[in-house]
Amino acid sequence: MSVVFEEKWPVLGRHELAAGWLRIWVDLGRAPRTIDAYARGLAEYLQVCEREGVDPVTANRAHVAVFVRELTTRPSHRGANVVLIDSGSGLSSATIQQRLVPVRLFYDHLIEEGLREFNPVGRGRYTPGRRFGGQERGLVPRLIKLPWIPDERQWLDVLAVTAKEPIRNRVMLALAYDAALRREELCTLQTEDLDPGHRTLRVQAHGPLFLSESRRNYGRPLSLWTWSKVVRRIADEAGVPRFSTHTTRHLCLTDLARMGWELHAISTFAGHRSPESTLRYIHLSGRDLSDKLNKSMEHIHAWRVEMLTRPGGPAAGATTL
Repeated sequence: MSVVFEEKWPVLGRHELAAGWLRIWVDLGRAPRTIDAYARGLAEYLQVCEREGVDPVTANRAHVAVFVRELTTRPSHRGANVVLIDSGSGLSSATIQQRLVPVRLFYDHLIEEGLREFNPVGRGRYTPGRRFGGQERGLVPRLIKLPWIPDERQWLDVLAVTAKEPIRNRVMLALAYDAALRREELCTLQTEDLDPGHRTLRVQAHGPLFLSESRRNYGRPLSLWTWSKVVRRIADEAGVPRFSTHTTRHLCLTDLARMGWELHAISTFAGHRSPESTLRYIHLSGRDLSDKLNKSMEHIHAWRVEMLTRPGGPAAGATTL
């Protein structure tokens, strides 16, 4: 595994303590994607240390701040495909937090090994006796944004464009909303994932459910990027640029909150590991502020699915709300 580290991030080969720390995580059986994320974040930090002429073992909080400053001004690798970036120029707060995690854990390791006395990254933690409630702030504040969802006019505009799409795309968008599916979950659906015992739809074939229609990859499983391009094209034509492959999931979970679903039920349905993720939709729905709205939204889920699958498009049903 160390050879892989050195091939992908040569800087790790020049810092044995860092490579040794990563090997510990490998030996503990951490997921490859987790190890990869840790290696990337730590390698980027070590590169900054080398550029600044700083020994990472003895680096202080000011040196880590230089790394944070670079992250906040670094353009996203997704470039023009990014719809919104919180900072306007650099990486998002969540991405910066992700990059800092392995750096903080690495310094925790050095403290345990007796090579340091304190962690220069730190973390938001409660410290008895401190002012302002005893909360110590981390290097980067955690910004929690409510998910964006379209209003009804924007939703109808998206539906009007979707109505002209091939049946595969209409079914995919309907499933993405109806089951609050993530992009990866939608594109990797298999026919056996459908339960004919509880559904009226009966699938005769076996294998991937959604296939490519292009000449180059005809009949192959639809890729994540192809589906993203389909949704981006629909969004652009509808004049709703913020609509993305994740919007249908946000909208579905918000609608469930509007209908009065309890927190644990929405969390289970969405597959959230933390209830904090689900709370965003509870707040977004505003259900505590308008009981009348909740009662009027009882049919909204079925209405959206009907509008997505109706052959004639959304115009005929636009007055049903």
